[in-house]
Amino acid sequence: PERFVIYLYNDENGQYFPHATRADSAPVYPADEPLVIYLQAAESPFWLSPGLALPQELRGYQELSGSTFVPLRYEERLIGFFVLGARRSGELYNSDDLDFLAAVAAQSTLALENARLFTNLRRTLDQTLEMKNLMDDIFASIATGVITTDLKRQVTLFNHAAETILGIPMNQVIGHSLEQAFPSLYSDLEFLTNSAVQSGVPVYLSEVTRTIPPRGELALRVSCAPLLNIYREATGATIFFEDLTERRQLEAEQERIRQTFGRVVAPRVRDRLLADPRNLRLDGSQQIITVMFADLSGFTSYSEKLDPQVVFKVLNSYLSLAADAVLEQEGTLDKFMGDAVLALWNAPDPQPDHALRAVRAAEAILRRAVESHQNFPEALHHLNFRIGIATGLAIIGNVGTSELFNYTAIGDTVNLAQRLQASAGPGQILLQKATYDIVAGTIKATRLEPLNVRGREQPVEVYRFTGLK
Repeated sequence: PERFVIYLYNDENGQYFPHATRADSAPVYPADEPLVIYLQAAESPFWLSPGLALPQELRGYQELSGSTFVPLRYEERLIGFFVLGARRSGELYNSDDLDFLAAVAAQSTLALENARLFTNLRRTLDQTLEMKNLMDDIFASIATGVITTDLKRQVTLFNHAAETILGIPMNQVIGHSLEQAFPSLYSDLEFLTNSAVQSGVPVYLSEVTRTIPPRGELALRVSCAPLLNIYREATGATIFFEDLTERRQLEAEQERIRQTFGRVVAPRVRDRLLADPRNLRLDGSQQIITVMFADLSGFTSYSEKLDPQVVFKVLNSYLSLAADAVLEQEGTLDKFMGDAVLALWNAPDPQPDHALRAVRAAEAILRRAVESHQNFPEALHHLNFRIGIATGLAIIGNVGTSELFNYTAIGDTVNLAQRLQASAGPGQILLQKATYDIVAGTIKATRLEPLNVRGREQPVEVYRFTGLK
């Protein structure tokens, strides 16, 4: 024939597709196509003679005039059909030809049905493989660890996140029992999988902390759901776990910061430290800081004359205003030492203008101390601070035990600030030259005679602060 097409039924979309074909083009026929319906009713091959009118049902298929159709049936179902065009010789198809085609169809039906089923099966397998690859990609990309097991608790799936979280290679897990693969977690996983499979509902375990080689101590949130087939029967279990280790370490570091700085730095500084505690070193580091010592002049003799309750009331009033001034300039309150305040800047939070902040805090302390005198009618309580400020290298970190510690600074810069404070008069602020050089453009100061300071061979150049510009 000039034209030959084999059509086979596709179960997936309910259409008849051309397969082996010798034609320029071959259309696809839906199952409800009039031609297909006509073929379903035909008991044998038929020929659409070009000289005769087409059957009523096929009037819309004039282009098929002269074609021969051979239905292919398997168990009373139309699984396909042959379409043959006119013979190249020009001869017409006769009854013997149609009988021969019917015999060929009968012999071919089983093979074609098997071929059709094989094609459908291959398509289904391709789709299944594609879905499996998609699921593998999904499991590989999610951050939650996933483990699946069969009813014997043999591991059947172990995704990339699980491998990363637990630090165990996949080839050491797949095919092994939970007890062999995860000895440190087995008691938890045994409880979860048994509960989920027996109850048929997900089971959640509160956070657990376990030591799992080689990663060490891990904080995990674990849950488990039964693995069900299409009949809602349990065929295993799916275990989900989330790694909370870094989060808990961050929370512990934040709590450590709260304990260290909760009451000694300004809220803004504390919030910055809590936002990124990894940049904070508490174990000791050397850096440039500005240190301020502020001491109440004449307080020792003052305290000897009064009732202790009065002394502490007045003392706390002055120390409070000093602390407020320090915190307003985002300084760190290192400690209170009797009637003295030690504060520092540029630690733990970097501050490019640390020296100026210290001077501003000192100026505010002196000014507010004088303003507070109106709260004490008796002149006896009118005390003044004397302040020393120095800038230079110091060692910064926590000093003490793990339960009781203090964030502090130690070194020559701290000692110098204290020596300057001891040399200042009531209501005075003395600056080391290094501090003055930094803030010279923003303050007014008077240069004093070099000061002999204990612990230093050479006199120290000193400036007395007289005001802000």
